Amino acid sequence: MASLPGHLHRGTVSKPSKIIQSKKQIIAEYKLRLKNNINSLNQNFKHILTALKVQTEESAHKNNQSGRMTEYYAVRYEMSSRAALMMRAADELLKLNNDIKEFLILRDFNFLSNSIQSAKDRCENELKQYETSYDSLRVETSNILADIDKEDEEQHENAAVCHVEIANIYGRTGNQFQQRLHSIEAAKLFFLAKYARFSLNISVISEYLPLMNEFYLKAIHKAIHSGYTKIAGMTCLELACKLLKLEKFEDAHRYLVQGNRFIQSNTYVQLAIIDKMVTCGLRIQEIDELLSDLVAIWNSIMRNQPLQAECNIILLHLKQQSSIKILPKSFLTTYDNEKRNPKSSVLDPDEYEVVTKFIKAIKGRDFPTASSLYLIHFIHYLNKLGKTIAKDLVESIRPKYSIR
Repeated sequence: MASLPGHLHRGTVSKPSKIIQSKKQIIAEYKLRLKNNINSLNQNFKHILTALKVQTEESAHKNNQSGRMTEYYAVRYEMSSRAALMMRAADELLKLNNDIKEFLILRDFNFLSNSIQSAKDRCENELKQYETSYDSLRVETSNILADIDKEDEEQHENAAVCHVEIANIYGRTGNQFQQRLHSIEAAKLFFLAKYARFSLNISVISEYLPLMNEFYLKAIHKAIHSGYTKIAGMTCLELACKLLKLEKFEDAHRYLVQGNRFIQSNTYVQLAIIDKMVTCGLRIQEIDELLSDLVAIWNSIMRNQPLQAECNIILLHLKQQSSIKILPKSFLTTYDNEKRNPKSSVLDPDEYEVVTKFIKAIKGRDFPTASSLYLIHFIHYLNKLGKTIAKDLVESIRPKYSIR
C-alpha cells in the first residue's frame, strides 16, 4: 500500500508532460504541413512560369514536326499536372485551416494566441510601412508626371519661339513664303501648348491663345498679300478647327465665314464649313447671325449640294425656333408650301413631302407624327450630325405624361 501514493504521484507528474509534448508535436506537424504545401504552391507555380517561356533560339525552331508536337504535349501535360498539384496543395491548406481552428477550440492555450497576436502586430506594422512607401512613391510619381507635362509645354513654347524668330528673319530678307510657313508652324505649336492646358482643365491665364491667333492672322495676311486667296481661306478654316477644339465657338464661326469668303468655288470645302457651323450653332446662345450665314452659304452652293446639308440647315432652324415663343420669318417659310420649288431646294417631291410634314409636326408639337416620320423616313436623309439634332427635336416635344 505504501507504493500506491508514489505511483499516483508519478502519474500526476508525467501526464502534463505528455500533454505538452503532444501539443508540441501537433504544432510541429501543422508547421510542417504548412511549409510543405506553401513550397508545393511556389515550386509548381515557378515551373509553370518556366514552361511558359518561349524559346527564341533558332535551333529550337529547326526541329521536325514530330519533335515539336512531342514537346507541346509534354509541356501541356506537365502544366496540367502541376496545376493539379497546386489545387491539391490549396485543398490541403484549407484542411489545415480547419484543423487549426478545431485545435484552438479544443485546446485553448496562451502561447499560441500570443504568437498569433505578435504575428498580427508585425503584419500591421509592415502594412503601415508599405502604405507609407506607396504614398511617397505615388507623390513622387505625380511630381515627375507634372514635370514631364511642364517640360512638354515648355518645349512647345520654345519651339514656337524659334519658328517666330525664323519667320522674322525670312521677313527681313523678303521671303514671304517661308515667313508664312514658319508663322503657321509657330501658331500650331502655340495651339499644342494651349490644348495641353485645356485638356488638363488648367484655368491659369496664358498668352498661348492670343499668340496662336496672331500668327495665324499673320500667315493669312501674307497669303492675301501674295495673291493666294485660297490658301488664306484654308488657313482660316484651320484656325477655326483649332478654336473648335478649344471650345471657342463664336470665334470659330467668325473664321469659318471668312474662310468661306475666300473659298467659294470648292463645293466639298463649303460642305465641311456647313457642318462646322452647325456644330457651332449647337453651342452658341444667339445664333441669328450664324443662321443667316448658313443660309447664305447654302444659297450659293445649293444646286450642287447633297441632301444631308439642306436637312442639317432645316433642323438647326427648327431647333432655334423651338426655343423662342414668337416664330420670325426665316428660312423655314420656304417649306410652308406643299409644292416644291426646284430653285430653292434639292429635295425630290417625296423627300420634300416628308420634310414639310416633319416641320409641321415639330411646330405643332405632334410627337407621334414627328417620331414616326423620323424613324421611318427622315432618318435615312440625315448624316450623324443631323440625326443628333433631329433626335433632340423629337425628344423635346415628347409629352411628359403617359396614358395607360
